Amino acid sequence: MLIVRELRKTYGAEAGAVAAVRGVSFVIEQGQSFTLLGPSGCGKTTTLRCIAGLERPQGGEIHLDGRLVDSAARGVHVPPYERPIGMVFQSYAIWPHMSVFENVAYPLRVARRRLARGEIEARVMETLKLVKMDALAGRPAPQLSGGQQQRVALARALVSKPKLLLLDEPLSNLDAKLREEMRLELSALVRSLGTATLYVTHDQSEALAMSQRVAVMDRGAIVQEGSPEEIYAQPLHPFVAGFVGTANFFDGTIDSEPADGMVVVQVGAARLTCSLPAPAQRHAPGSSVTLMVRPEDIEIGPQAPADGANVFAATVEEVTYLGAALDCRTRTAWGPLAVRTQPARKLIPGAQVFVKIPPEACHILKASAEPPF
Repeated sequence: MLIVRELRKTYGAEAGAVAAVRGVSFVIEQGQSFTLLGPSGCGKTTTLRCIAGLERPQGGEIHLDGRLVDSAARGVHVPPYERPIGMVFQSYAIWPHMSVFENVAYPLRVARRRLARGEIEARVMETLKLVKMDALAGRPAPQLSGGQQQRVALARALVSKPKLLLLDEPLSNLDAKLREEMRLELSALVRSLGTATLYVTHDQSEALAMSQRVAVMDRGAIVQEGSPEEIYAQPLHPFVAGFVGTANFFDGTIDSEPADGMVVVQVGAARLTCSLPAPAQRHAPGSSVTLMVRPEDIEIGPQAPADGANVFAATVEEVTYLGAALDCRTRTAWGPLAVRTQPARKLIPGAQVFVKIPPEACHILKASAEPPF
């Protein structure tokens, strides 16, 4: 288990200090896959490096496998080699002068508890088999492809049987097709091993596919934590909704008292009926809010649906073919609206259509665009 409490890390002197990590807290249970997701510079890799012991935080505590490994207040900093972790770097850090076997065997050879030569060989080959690289154990590292290097780096991280696996953007250097293949393999492997895993990425697809829990970071702080489904379907803030997936955003005003599980929001000249958010997020009439609607949740067609709730005339302005879907830019009387639909719709620019926004697809968020720090 990993417990991170109020972690803080600052770079630079007082006058020009940069707060890279600001009060970050989360827990990873044994066997759980947890992802820190966010844009470049949000503090996710710095958080991971603090957990690995490669950076010394100025505040907070880190507990790993029941042991306090970092606490500035208590003067505790356990060095990386004494932490039960395995780490895969973004660059893989494969040693070019070593073979596949020697790269993976290295952590065992330098460990404080020395293993017999036969035990090292057995452990290395067992781990290489896990990542489907046992047949290439004798191959020199410079002769490996990007995907093979990634597998070797993963095997090297796993060979010591760590309590926590740290993955820092491990797929970012692969091409799109190989990245998808490796994502599926890596996800299945992590689940089968039952090792607690901290995954760091800026790729929303990887985060949703790889994780049981996701924490979205911005400017050194966690904006929202939850299951992949909660992060995507129930964002609590515009930053989360905009970073994870694509979304339409509208500034509006609560126009009615809640009734029958619905509330009306005035957006420009339009009145949208929306399903009520969670009680903690409800707003009084007259409150300014931000409304979020996912493009794939919007219905579009040449005729108005029989049900008239949230149905508006629109003009198709742009159509982008994506293979499995069409991305459409439309314009309504109250503003632009992005819609994602099936290619069978055969929409063309200039077409007059109707769009329907289901009440349950309207998410009422906090009005401020600033993260809730």
